[in-house]
Amino acid sequence: MSPRTLALLAAGASALLLTAGPSAAQTQAAPAAAPAPAPAPAQSAEAPAVQPVAQKVSVKGTARFGLGSADLNTEDGVKLMTEVRSMKNVSWQQILVTGHTDSIGSEAFNQKLSERRADVVREFLVEKNVKPERIRTEGKGEAMPVASNKTPTGRTQNRRVEIEFVGLQSMAQN
Repeated sequence: MSPRTLALLAAGASALLLTAGPSAAQTQAAPAAAPAPAPAPAQSAEAPAVQPVAQKVSVKGTARFGLGSADLNTEDGVKLMTEVRSMKNVSWQQILVTGHTDSIGSEAFNQKLSERRADVVREFLVEKNVKPERIRTEGKGEAMPVASNKTPTGRTQNRRVEIEFVGLQSMAQN
């Protein structure tokens, strides 16, 4: 065999050797080339759906406040905490606490009051062993009423803090 033929054979290029036409000596002495590996099976377009391991969940609650007050009605907080703790297999990621007011008083006063209300709820949650780094507070003042500020009932509904717990609930896999 020529050195070129040996090099091609060593490199696994037996197809090139066959196209040149083997001699009688090469036919008997040349080892059979290993078959090419089978191509990897193609991915099925209908792969089984992966079941989510966790899903996003949220629990919302509202705490009410008196006129011009940032004193928390602890009954509202206890109701929310009872509901939050009843959720099984949930890792709470973030708690959003947003304070609101009615339109009685100046805009600047109501902004500060809404922030104080949110901070009071934050303190309540920390006392209940909620990690403070997961709590985000903000005050919206009188900017986002849920009812008319023209009636006493509407103003009462607007004096509030909205609390939203957002987390991931572990799901059983099938």
